[in-house]
Amino acid sequence: TANDVVKLEIAYLPWLTGPFGANTELRLYRALEEQPELFAQLVHTLYRGDNDVADEADDQRANFARTAHHVLHGWKSHPGRDLGDDARQVRLLEWCTQALDLTKIDHRERVAEAEIARILARVPVGSDGVWPCKAARELIEKRGQSLRDGVSLAKRNLRGMVTKEMYEGGKQERDLAAQFRAGASKLRPDGQWPQTIALLEDLATQYEAEAEASDAQVKSEKQEVGAD
Repeated sequence: TANDVVKLEIAYLPWLTGPFGANTELRLYRALEEQPELFAQLVHTLYRGDNDVADEADDQRANFARTAHHVLHGWKSHPGRDLGDDARQVRLLEWCTQALDLTKIDHRERVAEAEIARILARVPVGSDGVWPCKAARELIEKRGQSLRDGVSLAKRNLRGMVTKEMYEGGKQERDLAAQFRAGASKLRPDGQWPQTIALLEDLATQYEAEAEASDAQVKSEKQEVGAD
């Protein structure tokens, strides 16, 4: 059965997702897309609740936690990914809301929100061409700065390692900043996305600061070799 396959994939996850067996199409990940209950169970396994008392983790508990970490951080898709845009937004919003409700029961809503921020950061733009997608915007507006900050951090982390040509400076960062400012400008006339606009403006400001720092570094390097 599908559940048996999921259990087997969890058991052999290090081999299925390691450097020699990377696999982003596991049935396990499909199950995550469909079952916020599975997400909540993984969060419960990986994190202590707000009211939990710290104790000595035995080997079995530590192994379960490592597996939960591998599952959550190996999952690169999102709920509703195979649906049309409108249906995808509905499914994503429902899934995230249910996941947060489930994790709130055992006092893990705060850490679950950080994991959900990582999901929302990687969801592509919707039909209006603006990131974050509409479902993410609705969640950010409802939950406020905590989710906003989590999505901002997750989006920056998604960028990963950056490579540049010699003396390139902050061009890449300025391009990113321009994209985020354009998104904020497009959303502003609606008047219903203040938290999301703040997120986009903050990201733009951060990348502009990085661009300036990178430009200054290039200028200094050129001066050192007499190339300025």
